[in-house]
This record gives sequence, C-alpha cells and structure tokens, in this order.
Amino acid sequence: QWVNPSTQNWIWFQYLNHQGHAANQNHGGIFTYSPHDVERVLSNVPLPNGVFPHPYVSLVSHQFDYLLGLPDNACVRSGDLGQVHGTRYDNGILCTVPLRALKVYSRGVSSSSAPNLFLELWFDGDLDAQSNSSPDLTHVVGFHQVGGDNQSSKQGYSIPIVPDQFTYRISTTVNNGATKSPIPNEWVIEFSDVLIGNRWGVEHIRLTVLGRSCANDVDGLGISSHHDRRFLWSGDEFIDD
Repeated sequence: QWVNPSTQNWIWFQYLNHQGHAANQNHGGIFTYSPHDVERVLSNVPLPNGVFPHPYVSLVSHQFDYLLGLPDNACVRSGDLGQVHGTRYDNGILCTVPLRALKVYSRGVSSSSAPNLFLELWFDGDLDAQSNSSPDLTHVVGFHQVGGDNQSSKQGYSIPIVPDQFTYRISTTVNNGATKSPIPNEWVIEFSDVLIGNRWGVEHIRLTVLGRSCANDVDGLGISSHHDRRFLWSGDEFIDD
C-alpha cells in the first residue's frame, strides 16, 4: 500500500547527463503492479492506497510516447489527468496495461557511431501481419552507454512493451526508420525477466528481429520470458565469443 498525502512528486525520472556524450538514454525504469494486482485493477477493483490512480497499472517516462497510440487509450500523459497527477508522476505516461522491458545489449560501438534501435508494432497479434501491412506504431530508441567510449561494455537499448499482446519487429536505423539494417549477430536480446514468471506465470512476446530467425512458435505463444540467459556474466570469467 502507498500512503502519501503530498501533491508534489511521488516519482522522478532521470533527466541529468553527467557523461561526456549524448548517448545517455537514462529515462528511468518501468513502474508496474504485480500481475495479481493488475488482474484486480483490470477487473475494476481499485487497490486501496495504490500508487497509481485507478485504473492505471504502469508508469514510464514521457520519452516513450509511442505508447500513447495504443488501442482503447490504454496510455495517457499523467498531466492530461490534471496538474496534480502531472507533478506527482513527473509528467510520465500512465498505462492501463502491464509493461515489460525489451532490452538489446550491443557490443563494439561507441557514442558517436552507434545507430538507433527502431521498434515497429502491429496491433494484429499474428506475425503474418508484418508482411501484409504497415506497422500501426513505430518508435526510435536512442543508444545508451554507461561511461565514456572504451571505458565500459555497458551499452545498448531498452524500451517498454506490452507482454502477450501485439507483434513487434526491431532493427537498427540511422535515419529514423527510413532505412533499416539487421541487428548484429553478436548483440544480445532480452525480454522481461524470470522473476515475474517464476512467481506469477511465464509471459511472451511475438517478435521478429531483422537479420535473425526467432523461434516464436515453440509453444504457440511467442518468445518466452524464460528464454535462454546463458549470456549473463557471473563476474569471474567472460563468456565465449
């Protein structure tokens, strides 16, 4: 439960850049209710002292404004609900759907040479829609790098998506999607995490990756949040190339 009578910020998103480059997409994480609480809210049962106004279940930075185009007005700018909510949620985007992270870990690029990630979304949940129609929504994701060039391997892209709905395609671009290039083979892609799946249930995403073949239909649902994570580094030795 969340009890805070203040009309000032309850949540802040990061805006400051203390690095010597502009590859600093540190727009904060995803704030979202547990699947159990999401189910309750979507059944029109308000949570007592919930951190979000009913019926919203997720919050992200205003930077991810492609979400405002989801069907049924699923996401809104918090400021559109009034000045108090705009301030309280740092002018972020509130959604009535759960959100999860889709992450791409890049390798061997720098703040000056990295392309952007290009996300395309189809409301139709069938992957065939990607061949038969233009995407319903698109979004350009900027490159993020921790530290200066050649100082750290922490680099890549991250964007909030809706699990178990829609279909997605990702590629790279240097001109806002006018032309698209494949995701390099050495880049690692991660969807959601195993913690939520272990506690409440496995989630899925229907995803195509330009330049790769993804096993979307192993279980008929899409790529599982419990996909292979052998890329994780224990800290004592590097994974093989």
